[in-house]
Amino acid sequence: MSLHMTPELLEQTYILCAETPPIKGWNIPDPDEIIFKVLSTKERLGHFRAGVNGGLHEIAVSNSNVGTLDMLIRTMLHEICHLEDFRRTGCGTNHGRGFTSLAKEVCKHHSLAVKGF
Repeated sequence: MSLHMTPELLEQTYILCAETPPIKGWNIPDPDEIIFKVLSTKERLGHFRAGVNGGLHEIAVSNSNVGTLDMLIRTMLHEICHLEDFRRTGCGTNHGRGFTSLAKEVCKHHSLAVKGF
C-alpha cells in the first residue's frame, strides 16, 4: 500500500525532519516559507527549487516514486540538504561538495547510507 501524498503530509514530514539532528541546529526556514508540492513524475523522487514563487522555496516529492513513509522521510532529508546548501552557498541544485558534506552529516545522525542519498 502506498502513501496518499498531500502537501500537508510533506509539510508535516518537513517539520519532523527539522526537529532532528543535525537539521535542528541549521535553523532552516519555517514551513510557511516553503511551498510543498506533490509531483506525478517518474523521473525523480523529488526536488528543491529556490525562490520560485514570490521568493518562497519549493520542496516537491513524487507521488509516483515515493510510496512509503521511510522513502518520504529519506527524500525530505535529501531535499532539506539541498535547501541548506542553497542557504550556505547560493547553489542548492547539484550534488557538489556543499551538498555532499551536509548529506554525510545527516546520514551519520540517522544511520543512513550516503551512497544513493
